[in-house]
Amino acid sequence: MTEPPIYAELGHAMPSGLTNELKKRITEITKLAIKALGINHGAVNMDLLITEKEQIFLVDIGARMGGNLIGSHIIPIGTGIDYMKILIKAAMGQKFNVEAEHPAKHVATRLLALNPGKVTGLPDFDAIKKKHQVEIFHHLKVGDIIREYQNNLDGFGYVVATANDIETAELNAEKAKQQVDKSIIRG
Repeated sequence: MTEPPIYAELGHAMPSGLTNELKKRITEITKLAIKALGINHGAVNMDLLITEKEQIFLVDIGARMGGNLIGSHIIPIGTGIDYMKILIKAAMGQKFNVEAEHPAKHVATRLLALNPGKVTGLPDFDAIKKKHQVEIFHHLKVGDIIREYQNNLDGFGYVVATANDIETAELNAEKAKQQVDKSIIRG
C-alpha cells in the first residue's frame, strides 16, 4: 500500500501469512458481508484493512472479480484452482469443481507504479525477467507520461513472481519492479 492518505495497492502475495485464527475471522466477516448485500451468485471482490491489533475493516466490496491479476494469475497460481474457468461455468449454469488442478505455489505481484516522467527509452524487459525469474506484463511505450502513482490506473503493468517461499517471491517481484523503474530513460 502507498502511504496515507492515498492507500493505493502496490501488489499482492499468496499465501498471506495471516494466522489461522485471523483467517477464520476474515471468513466469518466476509460471509456476513456477502449475505447482507444479497450476493448469491458469481464472484465477489473485497478489500480489507487489518490493523496491527488485528482489527478487520471492510473498506470495499463488489459483486465482481478482482482486478490487478487477482483472478487471472494470483488465485490460480496461489491455490491451483482455475478461478476463471469456475466463474465461466457458473455463469453458464454448468456444474463446476472447486478443487486444485495443480499444486499451489507462492506468488507475489507488484504493480508497475513508476517514478514520474516522460518515457524516452524502455528497459530490456527480457533481461529483467531472466535475471529475477519473473513475468512482466506491461503497456509502457516511448512517449508515455508517467504520473505520480495514486491508484492502479496510474500503473503501467505488473510483475509476477513465483518461488518456493513467499519471501523470495516478494523479493524477486520487488527487485524486478525496481529495476524496470531505474532502467526507464526519462526525458
